Amino acid sequence: MVNSSFARTVGRPVGELEGRTVEELDWAAPKGHEELSDLPWNRAIDNGQRDLGVIVGLRTKANGLRTLSVNSTPIMADDGSCHGALATFDDMTNIERKNLQLHKLLEKLSRSRTEIREQNRKLTDLATIDPLTSCLNRRAFFERFDIVWETARRHGQDLSCLMLDIDHFKSVNDRFGHAVGDQAIQVVSGVLKSSLRTGDLVCR
Repeated sequence: MVNSSFARTVGRPVGELEGRTVEELDWAAPKGHEELSDLPWNRAIDNGQRDLGVIVGLRTKANGLRTLSVNSTPIMADDGSCHGALATFDDMTNIERKNLQLHKLLEKLSRSRTEIREQNRKLTDLATIDPLTSCLNRRAFFERFDIVWETARRHGQDLSCLMLDIDHFKSVNDRFGHAVGDQAIQVVSGVLKSSLRTGDLVCR
């Protein structure tokens, strides 16, 4: 048997559905759900227990793929035998569609947040890192040195600050060009960075 509400969901008249087995309809797993292994009313009949809130998909010619929430209850005789099952269907298609849209929006928002964090990191690097040597720039040096200075003063720790210059660097630029001079700066900064301890700073 079938009522008019279910017939409207399927998109077929009641008379066309009555007397047919429910398995003749085109059941499927709805989008985003696991593969449909068994139909809930069959489980209710086999187990003699209610099967509630099972999500199934139903392909219809008139209304496309519908997402339904199914409650199945076995119909038991006085002698304890099962004569069938009563199934009720709630059409969740619009809710599922909105949930899917919300899920996509949340994924998009998550990607946007990741992109924003990456852009902020790049902006921070541009503001604090010397592009030639990847050492801290002058601005970052003063910001971080204030913190290091206050920490050393508060705890009575020693603090060393070394300032290095490359001998005869102008003659390197004059003789070989600024590109080679840049390479020289990079080599020196690389040697300094390779000798860093935790908490040490190399700045240009």
